[in-house]
Amino acid sequence: MAGDEPILVRRDGGIYYTTMQKLADVIFGGRGDGSPEWRVLEGERWEALSFDPKTLKVLWTPISVAYRHKVDGPLYEVKLEDGRRVKVTRNHSLFTLRQGEVTPIATSELKVGQHVMMPIRLPPLESGGVHHEAKGSSKAEKSWAALVQEGVEVCPEPHPAIVDRRTAWALGLNVGRSLRRREGPADKGAHLRPSGMGWAKVRKVGGKPGVPAAVWGMPSELKLEFVKGLMTGLRRGHRYGSATFYGTSGEKLSSQLAYLLRSLGCGVKVSTEGRSKVTLHVSGLTRKASPRLSPESFPELFEISRFGLRKGQRGGIPYARLLRYVEAMASSLREVEATGRTSPGMLSYLSRKGFVERSGLGYSLTTKGVRAFRLLERASSLLRGDLEPVKVTSVVERPGGGTVYDLTVPGGRSFVAGRNCALVHNSDPWGAHIAMVIISGSANAAHLRELTTPAAKWLGVYATDIIKYKLPYEKLNELDIKRLYELQKDPRYEEKLWKEEIECFLKYRRKAEQEAFARYGLTYIVDKYLPEKLETARSL
Repeated sequence: MAGDEPILVRRDGGIYYTTMQKLADVIFGGRGDGSPEWRVLEGERWEALSFDPKTLKVLWTPISVAYRHKVDGPLYEVKLEDGRRVKVTRNHSLFTLRQGEVTPIATSELKVGQHVMMPIRLPPLESGGVHHEAKGSSKAEKSWAALVQEGVEVCPEPHPAIVDRRTAWALGLNVGRSLRRREGPADKGAHLRPSGMGWAKVRKVGGKPGVPAAVWGMPSELKLEFVKGLMTGLRRGHRYGSATFYGTSGEKLSSQLAYLLRSLGCGVKVSTEGRSKVTLHVSGLTRKASPRLSPESFPELFEISRFGLRKGQRGGIPYARLLRYVEAMASSLREVEATGRTSPGMLSYLSRKGFVERSGLGYSLTTKGVRAFRLLERASSLLRGDLEPVKVTSVVERPGGGTVYDLTVPGGRSFVAGRNCALVHNSDPWGAHIAMVIISGSANAAHLRELTTPAAKWLGVYATDIIKYKLPYEKLNELDIKRLYELQKDPRYEEKLWKEEIECFLKYRRKAEQEAFARYGLTYIVDKYLPEKLETARSL
């Protein structure tokens, strides 16, 4: 990803809204020189927002590795229908929906009109500490830290306390006009409850409008007060139906608000005029927002049934309503599978669609019915999760030639970053290829022999290890398979070991990480696997 792409991370309870470059500068201890670098972050407690592939819920997940390196080619900016955008290399992946499964898709394969998966909402962004910028500490942040150390509690209870100018500055409050003041109970300490108008004057961050640093770690009630006050303070907001429209100056503030609003369960769409005027279309401030699923984003599901979607209806069906239809049909198919029967009305419909057939005294699922049942189960997970398909409106080539950044986030292999809260695929280590880059250099820099380590050995999890040790595994996705075919054509992989392992990966289409050895106990990898691997390395 480009260095100026924003990202939200957490460490030791503190919430950090920063950029990929600033985050990398902190992790690596300074600016890089453009050469490839990676750092394992085990035990350093950095977390990013990622989605759980089983539940499709967005949650905080530890970051295991950080990367940065220089690219010579262009970058590609992907813009979406709801105003989200992200700038990545052509081989970096986003996620799309295929047969109800969330799968990676390379940016180079994206086309206008396709749909990619994006977060609907984020988990609550609350912490007991103070948010800091990745580099430096402003006067407001120091004031807030001092306030916390003095034991002042911030809560939504209706008994505001007297606050001085230092505290007001730290909280971004316009005390003179709109913060009601009186002393709280002495035995409970000081309590602050800013009114909506109390947030009307937004503190300047780095010379540009920005969300005050202290807001990120506050309870949701206070975040909501901040948003209401900000909307009033801008004096350009107005209400229309269930949405609120208002303008902001500066892309940084609009992106910060998109992250903040999604953590409050709100829906957000962003429209931009030039680079200074941004309009946020917000739903869910007064009542819960429900995203909609359109037939073109999940055509396989709507081939099973229209689910109440009227002909010519635009905008799709709200998740909440569609979920009821999907789970009712899935329940009927499950009942047929278990008992051979279901309700007469549903049985008649399932028979007409070819999902069930007569079997003795009852009914059984057809092959088509089994496929439909599996698809409905995946649809149910999607509709209960935190992701939604959003249409791609443009993929634009941008000048490259600089340093790009990436993370490895185990589990969902994804992280939330980009303008206005996007979702991208994390760096898949692809151990064999990383090993080859270390041994012989990258394809673009193969002539620079001083940058290589020819004596290095590949000791990652082989494809044959997955079979030999009967490891838990994940299926290779389309991008993995495509990459393996590319490696087969690469002359650096002509040796017997490389060829055999690539062929084994393609034959069984499985992948695993070293954590899979935990099935045999926590010390198995040290006691048995690594000694065997080191012995193998001596013979290579």
